[in-house]
Amino acid sequence: MISRRTRYPFFPDWLLAALLVFLGISALYGGYMLVLEPSGQRLQMSTSILVGTPFHDFRFPGLVLFFGLGIGALVPLPGFAFRSTWFILGSGAVGAVLLVWILVQVLLVGYVSWLQPFYAFLGAAITVLAILARHSRVPAA
Repeated sequence: MISRRTRYPFFPDWLLAALLVFLGISALYGGYMLVLEPSGQRLQMSTSILVGTPFHDFRFPGLVLFFGLGIGALVPLPGFAFRSTWFILGSGAVGAVLLVWILVQVLLVGYVSWLQPFYAFLGAAITVLAILARHSRVPAA
């Protein structure tokens, strides 16, 4: 696959990369802590919120958080460094996955923390910035 190179700096690209780094680090940390302590106590969470869900502890959600959103958010970053358009496509996918993650979480356990709307906003911001960046590409000379 041939990737089209783009010119930098473009502010939404830099902001998008920063948001992906923030999401990646926070999801890696949260996922690691949930796998390390599946009861959720290290993150001041209780397994009581999992009643009525397919999960008896936080191990599987922690793995999904760690790999799906933690590592997943960092995967598009080399595309930013190499000025590739797949950075934009990967970023948009990460934003959409984050929105789905929060939606499923709220549907399964309900509203339990201010972090849910915060990360929903983050997912929306990543998605919108990816769309804006995609539509403002300048072909490389």
